[in-house]
Amino acid sequence: MPSYENTDGTSWSIELAGNQLVIAADGKQTIRKFVTPAHAEKQLASLTEAKLAAGFALVERVRSAPTEADDELVAQLVDDPYDAATYAVHGDALTRRGDPRGELITLMAAAEAKPSKKARAAVADFLEDHADELLGGLVEHVADIRAYDEGALVWRHGYLHQIKLEHVLPRSLAEVLSHPSCRLLAELELRGCTTETIEVLAERAPGSLRVLELHAQRDLEDLGAVWRRVPRLRRLRIHARAFELGAIDLPLAERIEIVARVLSGGCVRSVVAAAWPKLERLKLRFGGFRAFQLETPRRPEDATFADLAPLLARTDLTALTHLRIVRGFTSASARVVGRAAFAPQLHCLELSGGDLTDADANELAKHLARFTALKELVIGENELTTRGTAMLRSVSPHVIDAVDPVMLGDHLDRAEAGDDSDYDEDGDADDHFDSIEE
Repeated sequence: MPSYENTDGTSWSIELAGNQLVIAADGKQTIRKFVTPAHAEKQLASLTEAKLAAGFALVERVRSAPTEADDELVAQLVDDPYDAATYAVHGDALTRRGDPRGELITLMAAAEAKPSKKARAAVADFLEDHADELLGGLVEHVADIRAYDEGALVWRHGYLHQIKLEHVLPRSLAEVLSHPSCRLLAELELRGCTTETIEVLAERAPGSLRVLELHAQRDLEDLGAVWRRVPRLRRLRIHARAFELGAIDLPLAERIEIVARVLSGGCVRSVVAAAWPKLERLKLRFGGFRAFQLETPRRPEDATFADLAPLLARTDLTALTHLRIVRGFTSASARVVGRAAFAPQLHCLELSGGDLTDADANELAKHLARFTALKELVIGENELTTRGTAMLRSVSPHVIDAVDPVMLGDHLDRAEAGDDSDYDEDGDADDHFDSIEE
């Protein structure tokens, strides 16, 4: 945006954006809309001529290198990529350095503070005018650059905030994650993942990530190297045929969902061994539909209840409120979860798609007094009779027992979030994590 200064230090700037003029003066920005771009251009010339006559002079701004203070601001935003106030300061600093991203941050802040067609159009026009610098080769993933807050690449605060890609080539993913507009990326969803995709994440995933979803219809091998790149992750969802998690160090994680066609013992032991000081919701799905499980021979590396039991014995899961154990070890889990240290804090317990019997229900019901906070118990697709189900109704005021199998495992999340999303390739309700606002 061309800037002008008077001898007393007063600044004024103006820029043409389609049929609009974006004007900044005294720290305030206004947008004036005209009938046609020609009208706006004529007014630009008139206003600029008036300022020059009043003693203002054009300031030639050369983009300068980032300062130590700039780097500190970026570091703060890596720690919290939702901090609007710090983005505003960062935007001002970028504008002073002659970086157009600073103006984009200002325009987006204005559009978010007071939503209007005019404000949105100003952002869209600016993105179109500066697409080469702000997007470059990433434009191939954008269906409509003017729809900047929807689609595969979602902008916020002057940067790409959320990205959703399907079957992206590893080379293309590397280009996306290496782009300057992705340096403060908060949310990433990848579908059709491959081992090569995971390798790119292990090398390029930005440290600012808070939400990560990985979906694959094949084995993904070991994901351990990814966690070192995303230590600030709050929500993680993995849906794949089989994989290993490696050593997990995600101390800020709040929601974890691990879904596999065949879950290995190593994978479960990784979950059990990790520190989870802030974990609120955990879902482990040990296999596919019952028919699939019956047809699939067990492998030596497949998980057993001995792998899972130490999780239910932990005394340090002080934030856990939702526990979902799906399509595996529901009988054994029911016999011990009532004695778990975290039982009194559970809001939702799911033991669905397994071998839960009336005898197990009786054992669980013995610990009725410990489930003081339980609001929902999901027990569908087990081996219970109506008698067993009746016993469990004494444990929770809301028992879900006759649910279509595709709904098992996600009922409460969908109900709370109002999510109407489709089901995934494995038949589970495929609700997405909500965007985090901190």
